[in-house]
Amino acid sequence: MSQIKLSILDLPRELYLEVCSYLTVPDLTRTARLCRDHYLAVQQPLYTDIKIETHSKLIKLVETLTKTPTVSHISPQQRLRWFKLSNAELRGREIKYLKLVIGSISDPENATGAVLSRCVGVISRHSPAVKITLTLNGLSEQLMKQLQQFSLPNVSKVIVYASSAGNDTVISQHPSAFSFRNRLNTNDGMSSAARFWDLLFSDSTFTDLRSAFAATACASREGLPRSVAEAIDLAIQHHSSHDQFSRKMSEEDNGSLPFHGLRHMEEIIIAHNNYLDVASMQSLFGSTVIPQRLTKLEIVGCPQLHPIKDLTALSTLLSRALQLVKHFKLHLYRQPTSSWTDWETRYAERIEEHPEEHLCNIVRGLSKRLRSLDLALPFVCIAIFDRPFKERFVHPTGAALGTYPTVLFEPYNTLKQRLLAEGYDYRRVICMGNMCPPLRGWQEMIGCATQSESDKTSWEMMLVWEDQGSWHMPGGLTRYFEAEDVLTRPFVDDA
Repeated sequence: MSQIKLSILDLPRELYLEVCSYLTVPDLTRTARLCRDHYLAVQQPLYTDIKIETHSKLIKLVETLTKTPTVSHISPQQRLRWFKLSNAELRGREIKYLKLVIGSISDPENATGAVLSRCVGVISRHSPAVKITLTLNGLSEQLMKQLQQFSLPNVSKVIVYASSAGNDTVISQHPSAFSFRNRLNTNDGMSSAARFWDLLFSDSTFTDLRSAFAATACASREGLPRSVAEAIDLAIQHHSSHDQFSRKMSEEDNGSLPFHGLRHMEEIIIAHNNYLDVASMQSLFGSTVIPQRLTKLEIVGCPQLHPIKDLTALSTLLSRALQLVKHFKLHLYRQPTSSWTDWETRYAERIEEHPEEHLCNIVRGLSKRLRSLDLALPFVCIAIFDRPFKERFVHPTGAALGTYPTVLFEPYNTLKQRLLAEGYDYRRVICMGNMCPPLRGWQEMIGCATQSESDKTSWEMMLVWEDQGSWHMPGGLTRYFEAEDVLTRPFVDDA
């Protein structure tokens, strides 16, 4: 009896593509070099998901797409004998996902706004359904101006690491100089900060933008703080070189300019960003444009925001955001200075006169629908919690009541993701200073976290200056730890 020898090319096309889905891009490239039939067969999976990190490769991709294609979708009847079809019948290389990195260290060439727009336009016309993730490393003032003159369709996600204009010096190296530049208008009357936000959210350059990550304290992802402790240190460095405590407490700004692109946004992360001041935040989150589709908002380590002077704008932010999003993060890392005691007094007077601006009250009233909440504030209190603190029953033997949680605390850097995957709501409160007046004990805060009303909510509580931390799971034993130990650990970032 003769044996029938079958090749992988004899598989139906859908099974061949299933096999290809497990191969890396280098593996697919090597497969394409085996023979003509394999070359034709791997075109679709090879072009489905592409990452480009150099200017020359971007140009090469565009040139390839403009040539006569070789493979495309075929009918179910053709699938059984797909490998015997002619080149004329097999057409099209369709790109589904494109990750485009501009300004990478390995690329000596700088792409201009015109070239980038032209290339993205060709790719979008060739693959109308493509979703492009654009990473801009060291975005300069010059490139910002250029990009504002063009449209980049199909860019659904933008990751921006900006640098100071002119010589592309990393901002974090010269924070005081940057803060001064930030107030200067350019020749066209637009400040650097205004140009930055206009580029992202005006709906003219990125017409299909849905997700944005914006950092200006570093020129690439490698420069981002790797832990909360490093982020706090970065804030201390900024304020030691450029103190802004002379600015008066801000009032509500009704003259904010709307950014129409916000109505399409689903995810916004603004991290270690010197461009986000109170005026910019009012334009982004205090205008008439409401981002109804927004599900995730993070504002972390933005040194131009003052947690007390800008309390009005911050309360507006929380009041709006907590009604829209499912995931919210706000970290204000401003550190105590010689005049911090005076600011504590002003804060107490402010929230007594305007209780609607007390952030803890806003969080308690609007945060129930959130899947995750992560706050780092100079003042917190038990007003964050749904129910008042009650003295906890202590067993006569002194033994702690509860069981060990089914979700493990370690590894900590993935704790949030694991809790959400298990169906729990995640809450983390980091107190950077003291209790909101009237002062109440931190132990009462811990008690409220232990007695949380929800049976599916996990609480992390950290008092930075006392180095106290605790983790509370419904019905489980409380896990105590040193706050410094947790805050120095690497975390999973979203860039």
